[in-house]
Order: sequence, then C-alpha cells, then structure tokens
Amino acid sequence: MERFHTLRAISISKRLYLLGATITLLTLIPLFLFVANYQHNLMEQKRIKTRHLVETAHTLVDHYYRQVQQGTLSTEQAQQQAISSISNLRYEQKDYF
Repeated sequence: MERFHTLRAISISKRLYLLGATITLLTLIPLFLFVANYQHNLMEQKRIKTRHLVETAHTLVDHYYRQVQQGTLSTEQAQQQAISSISNLRYEQKDYF
C-alpha cells in the first residue's frame, strides 16, 4: 500500500510522463532485440554465401589440379585455364572473384 501512496505524492503530469516513458521503453526493447537478431542473421547468411562461393572456386581449381595429376594438362595449361575460368565466374550478376 505504501507504493501507491508514493505514486499519489507525484503530480498527475509526472505520472503521465512516467507512464509514457515506461510504455515507450517496453515498446523499444523488443524492437532493439529484433534489429540485433536481424543483423546477426544477415551477417550469418553473408558468411555462408561467401563460404559457398569460395568452395565453388576451390572446386574449380581442384578440377584443374586433378587434370595435371592425371597428365591430361600441363601445369601451365591448367593454371591458365583455371585463371580464365575463375575470372569468368560471377555472382549476383555484377560481382566477380
């Protein structure tokens, strides 16, 4: 009961400001949590995408390496073809390796 007495001692305008501040704070906390989680998810998706792109380029280089090991291509030919293939790789239509 003493809590209510201390609230009654505060003017109505201050109680309204306190109520408004409390509502604002309780509304903003979930918003900040949502934004932080959204940003984390975006960064994680970007990391995964980058890893997949690097794995694609690595697989391409590995293909030419195996051809050198099998004797199908010379080292110089495989290097030139790998460089040419990787330089032609694109992602998101405009970006390149």
